[in-house]
Amino acid sequence: MAIFLDNLPVNLSEDIVLNADIEEKCRVVYRQHDDNGMNDSDAGERRTNTDDAGGISDYCFYDLWNPDTEYDDRCIIVPLRTTGVENVGFTPSAFSNMIGSKDDKNNDKNHPNVSWVMLLELNGIPVHSCGMDGRFYNPRDNRSLDDIFDDHGNLQKHFSCGGIIVGGRVCKEKENRKTASEVYLFPICTHHNVYSAVKGGGTGTGFYMKIGNVRRALKLQGYLRSAVVMSAISEQKARTD
Repeated sequence: MAIFLDNLPVNLSEDIVLNADIEEKCRVVYRQHDDNGMNDSDAGERRTNTDDAGGISDYCFYDLWNPDTEYDDRCIIVPLRTTGVENVGFTPSAFSNMIGSKDDKNNDKNHPNVSWVMLLELNGIPVHSCGMDGRFYNPRDNRSLDDIFDDHGNLQKHFSCGGIIVGGRVCKEKENRKTASEVYLFPICTHHNVYSAVKGGGTGTGFYMKIGNVRRALKLQGYLRSAVVMSAISEQKARTD
């Protein structure tokens, strides 16, 4: 079972606006890195170095916390104020969904989660439309895709932005990744969040995107140093024993 860890050092940009509900419910999941690659989708992002204490790898960004999901004991669930969150300009030439982003939450106020979209809006990032240019791009030839599959596996011939706006997590890469050194929270429509370029290939995968009319995002740290995490776990355990 994952550890809720509220005593990591505060690492928050001064211009970030949070409220009590977002502090409580918009949390981030990091998972202890697996040197065999189980927590990575790309060898270029593997972090096999140990920390200064020796022997334990970093904790990698894993998920935006979903209270309906069970996380294993290699995971920690931390508040936003400890993730180095910043409001930054976001104008990459290409970016893609993080693997697993289909579970990003929408702005339905009846949902038990406080919305990540609300967090974006609270920090001045427009959420009224998808931040993309409306197309899906092939990372192999950089052409706009003619065919794409929806989240039910049905082939779509005439597609663009559609559905509701969610707070999607993306990275500045053409290829989808499970971990990255920087993770961005960005307004994205349902189609860009869950469609796939390959049938059965995983939602939100197989294509990259280009920026549209939204030029800012919230940036989160992709890694937390294990020495800091282990110290906080020990301190929290000492308080509760």
